[in-house]
Amino acid sequence: MTLGKKGQVTIPRAILRAVGLMGDVPLLVETTPEGAILLRPAAVYPIEIYSDQRVAEFQRENAISPDLEARVRAWTREIDARLFLDANILFSAAYRDGSAPLMDAS
Repeated sequence: MTLGKKGQVTIPRAILRAVGLMGDVPLLVETTPEGAILLRPAAVYPIEIYSDQRVAEFQRENAISPDLEARVRAWTREIDARLFLDANILFSAAYRDGSAPLMDAS
């Protein structure tokens, strides 16, 4: 292999096949402290950038009806109230029967 005038190197096809590189493959180039040049396949992940129209479509598809939203809000308020009441009952009972830990004022 030789280094061309433009800094390009052609890697023999047999070597590329041996390491599983075929076609257009993005590579990472690294150097080692010893001066070696390492070529590694780069992982390329496709991304999608959503337009405002696509975001609006997602929002429409994920929307819930006002009736369902009201039912969920009422249900969560009911659960929160039950948890609050249960905590108060436990707290009061613990102080009544003396099982609550005493606060150290020091």
